[in-house]
Order: sequence, then C-alpha cells, then structure tokens
Amino acid sequence: MTESQSSFPIEERYDLKLITTFILNKKYPIYNWFYFKEGFSRDFVEYAVNLLGYEPKVVLDPFVGAGTTLLYAREKGYCGIGVDASPLMVLISKVKTRDYDTKLLREEAQKLFKVKFKKPSLSNVSSFVKQFFNKYALEDVVFFNELVSNIEDEKVRNFFKVGLICSSSKVSYAYRDGSVLR
Repeated sequence: MTESQSSFPIEERYDLKLITTFILNKKYPIYNWFYFKEGFSRDFVEYAVNLLGYEPKVVLDPFVGAGTTLLYAREKGYCGIGVDASPLMVLISKVKTRDYDTKLLREEAQKLFKVKFKKPSLSNVSSFVKQFFNKYALEDVVFFNELVSNIEDEKVRNFFKVGLICSSSKVSYAYRDGSVLR
C-alpha cells in the first residue's frame, strides 16, 4: 500500500509542535503532578479526540506514561484503559486517576508532619543513589519514605509515595534524559 492509498495520510504539522510535548501539562492541576519529558499534553489528547468527530466511549492507551490520556478520558467521562511496561508509570497513572477523600489525605499529612525527625541510617542506600543527593536531602527522603511505607491504606500510601518521588527528584542532583539518569 502506498502513502497515497493509505486512509491516514501523513503530513507535517509544525503548528502542533507545542501540544505534542508535555510542557502544556504544567498549567493543569493533576496533569502536572509528575513531569514526563517524553509525554504529550492534555491539549494533544483533546485535539486527537476531536479529530475522531465523535465522543468515544472507551479510550485505550497502550503506552500510558504519566497517564495524560487516561486522565483526560476520566475528565470527559470516557472509560480509559492503560498499559505500560514500567511499574513506576503504572503507579503514577493510577494515582493521578483515582478519587480521593481529601479529608483523609489531610489527616494523614498532619500525622506525617507531626513525627519528629530522627536521622535515619543511610547504610542500606546504594552509592549509586547517594551520588544524586546531598546528605541532608537524602536523610529527609529516607525518613519520609519510611513513614509513607507504613501508611496502611494503599491508595493513601501510593498518593504520598508519588508525592515523595516528585519531591525527591526536585531536591536531587539528577535529571532524567529519556530513560537515563544524569
């Protein structure tokens, strides 16, 4: 089949450049919870759905990434189904697309922040991880990770786990470059 016979013609659309990046998600609550350089924006999903010419009932995202498509589907009332090979991306997308009892989250946050800081041992932290943090930031991350790991409610625990992951990346020396840490 040649390109002229294809039912989906390929064309260059430089006007779509910005919406095909994750950058615009920075302005949307929940979409911006986890920066995913390789992702695309909510606006791109909306654009793609509008190209269909009808409202879908089900949206399948076979490479869920940070959950942008699933979050958009949820926002619009569609059934969203997502798959990803990365357990981290599955966790991120699940946390971003769940309903939460905000009162319960506030109560748990108050409990976490009432715990007096106790300097944790860093002996179980690999030298690979240590190179990405100053000692004090790493102690904070390990301390809060232990607290978050003890939260009984899985939904609440995962919510705070994602928050800790995002916070940890902001206080580290590392940055993601594709699937590599630098």
